[in-house]
Amino acid sequence: PYGSDPVFRSTKSSMYRPDLDGQEGLFYDMSNSSVWINSATNSLRPFSVWAGNGMDEVYPFVLDAGLLGDRAQQMLKYMFEGKYLSGMTKLDVQLATWNPEVHQMVNSRISFELQPSGIFKVEI
Repeated sequence: PYGSDPVFRSTKSSMYRPDLDGQEGLFYDMSNSSVWINSATNSLRPFSVWAGNGMDEVYPFVLDAGLLGDRAQQMLKYMFEGKYLSGMTKLDVQLATWNPEVHQMVNSRISFELQPSGIFKVEI
């Protein structure tokens, strides 16, 4: 239910790489106890859950601020084609920003939630 790696999924993925068929073990731990394997479907699960200290379960995905142009587009495409994001997703963006001029770190959070009307509700 929480995605699959579009590089290894031959249907509905423009990122599919047939030259990597059967090579998942080069990129993932394929053992039975691996967090990367969905035991119900025996398929790859590239997005793993994280929960801690009474927080809701989350599925973290890190986009480095140094990503530029085409690579940033590839990462967003991976999130959509891997079914990490959908119309039902509430997306929380957390930013940690360092300002070297004043020696301060700022943590910001912005939430985007698609409403039934098709409009995004944004909370800052």
